[in-house]
Amino acid sequence: MALGISHDGCRGVAPVRPLGLPGSDASPHGDVVAVLADGPATLDTLAARTMHSVADMACAVSDLVGAGLVVAEGGWVELAISRLSGQHP
Repeated sequence: MALGISHDGCRGVAPVRPLGLPGSDASPHGDVVAVLADGPATLDTLAARTMHSVADMACAVSDLVGAGLVVAEGGWVELAISRLSGQHP
């Protein structure tokens, strides 16, 4: 339940699949990863840059947090690898 969002409202979002290249995934998950490759973003920014709804982005981020691929903190979302490599501000 990352970001205080329950998975109950995420019924229309495809489950997380193993990721290839960022953006290669047809689901919102791949789009989130592609946007976050440029740096941390908010849900609003993710929605605007991917043309998905904020609700879809929230569900995708929640799934990706659960999978350990992204970190969500203080309203910002970033790739977990960015945090490990010290690339975050």
